Formats: sequence, C-alpha cells, structure tokens
Amino acid sequence: MPGFGAGDINDDQRNLCMQHGAGSLVFQYSYLNHHITADTRVAYQNIEPQRAMIRLATGTSRTIDERRPQHLTRAHEEEAHRHPRVQSLLRKKMYLKAQIKGQDGNTIIRYDGTEIFEEYQRTKRAYESEF
Repeated sequence: MPGFGAGDINDDQRNLCMQHGAGSLVFQYSYLNHHITADTRVAYQNIEPQRAMIRLATGTSRTIDERRPQHLTRAHEEEAHRHPRVQSLLRKKMYLKAQIKGQDGNTIIRYDGTEIFEEYQRTKRAYESEF
C-alpha cells in the first residue's frame, strides 16, 4: 500500500515538497535537486504514482532542440506585423494610448487602477501575444 515516501518519491523529496523538517533545511535548499522528477501527488493523496505521465512531463524540456530558431527573421516579422488581427489590436492599443495621453499629457502608468488603463493593458497583452 503506498504511503509517504512510497513509489518514486523519497523522504528528502517529500520533505522538500511539503516544506517539512527544520533540521534538514540547509540540505534541502542547498544540495537537493529542486527539479523533482517524481509524482509528488503520491505524498499528498496516498495513491500509486503515474510513472509514464511523469516521465513524459519531466522529459519535455530535454527534447527541445537547442538549435531551433528562437527569433523571427526580418521578413517573418514584417509578415506577422501585417496580419489583420495584429493590425487591429495595434490600432486599438494606439487609440487607447492616445486617449490616456490626450487627457492631460501624463504617462500611461499614472492611470494605473483605472478602467481605461486596464483595457489598455489587456489590449497590449493581446497584441503582443498575437504578434
């Protein structure tokens, strides 16, 4: 029957997950690897570990090709910028910015907490995400 420390998780990993053990804090935070590749739900829910799922989830970053392109070429950037949705969001973002700055010439951050500021931030995030 599984219990604390059963399955793929050892006592040190359990203590790290649950932040237990004042006597072993130096070890846990200084020497124990903080990348846990075990099913930590085992410690909390007293269930069988899902080894295949954990193996898949923790191995994802190792399968990313380090040589993959990480930046757009100038041509791709221009193409993305011309996309209709990107252009629409850019226009809305610029309109809101002009509304804020046109009120009294202050910076946008001075309107933090107002509805127009929040709408500007949402639009800005949507634009950057879409771009």
